[in-house]
Amino acid sequence: MAVGTYTENIIWPDVNSIRLFSEGDSSNTIIKHSDISLPILLINSSATTIDTTTHISGFTFLGNNGDGIGIRLE
Repeated sequence: MAVGTYTENIIWPDVNSIRLFSEGDSSNTIIKHSDISLPILLINSSATTIDTTTHISGFTFLGNNGDGIGIRLE
């Protein structure tokens, strides 16, 4: 993702070995909630394999949905 601030709720697809990188770093690539009833990033680990080939790097996740969830791994 390019440097910037994004208002998103990301539902990780049911695909193995995904890598999500920012072009900048966590100080200049920010993802905020678009729907505060959902986590910013939701990963369903029963539908995909989370292992050393899955990589998320270079982001600040900003905000919460009332229970402090920015990233939820189910």
